[in-house]
Amino acid sequence: MDRSLPKVAAYSHPVSGDMIFVMVGRTGYWPKTTLGIVDDDLTAEAWNEAHDISKGEAEAMFAGSMWGWDVPAAKASNYTRDGAPLFNKVLDD
Repeated sequence: MDRSLPKVAAYSHPVSGDMIFVMVGRTGYWPKTTLGIVDDDLTAEAWNEAHDISKGEAEAMFAGSMWGWDVPAAKASNYTRDGAPLFNKVLDD
């Protein structure tokens, strides 16, 4: 598991667009009410920015929560800070 990842990151649910949270080392996701957030105008991007979490870290967190924490997609070093995957390099193991 990538030890550089934050403990929690926000993400926009891929189907509903609702803000959800993923937790490092854990499978699945949690609704924003899990952290006591009730502000309907708050976006995942705004929450992550306020907590100094890059889009690349959020992408890695989401991948880890869905496909396991040992896959290359769960490593922040395999994304740009803006969240784009780094296809043109050998992925970090």
